[in-house]
Amino acid sequence: MSILKANIVLLLALLPLEAFGRMRHEDTGAQLLKDCTHISADQPLESKWQVPPAVHCLGLIEGIVAMNASFGPKLQKFCPPEDITSKDAAKVIVLKLQTIPHLQEWSYASAAIISLRQAYPCKH
Repeated sequence: MSILKANIVLLLALLPLEAFGRMRHEDTGAQLLKDCTHISADQPLESKWQVPPAVHCLGLIEGIVAMNASFGPKLQKFCPPEDITSKDAAKVIVLKLQTIPHLQEWSYASAAIISLRQAYPCKH
C-alpha cells in the first residue's frame, strides 16, 4: 500500500473520533442534567436513543469518583460514603443541578465535581 493510501485510510479511521470529540467538547451541566435524569429518577430507558446519554453520564461519574479516590484522603475534592453507587451519585448531581441552576452553565465534568463536592464535603 502506498504512503498516500495509508494516510487516507488512517484519516478516514480517525474522522469519527474527531467528530465525537467535538460533539462532547461542548457539553455543559445542562446536558449532564439531561443525560442523568432517567438514571436518577429510576426510570427505565424507553428507547435505544436514551442509552448513549445514560452511559455517558454513568461513565463520567465512575471516572470522577475513581479519580477522586486516587488522590488520597488529603487531596480529595469530595468525600462520598464508601458504598456510594453511580446511581446514587447521579441522583445527587441531578438534584444539585436542579436546585443550583448556574451549575448548568459549567462544563459537564466541572458541574459533576462541584455537585458532588457540595453534597459530600471533606472534613480535612
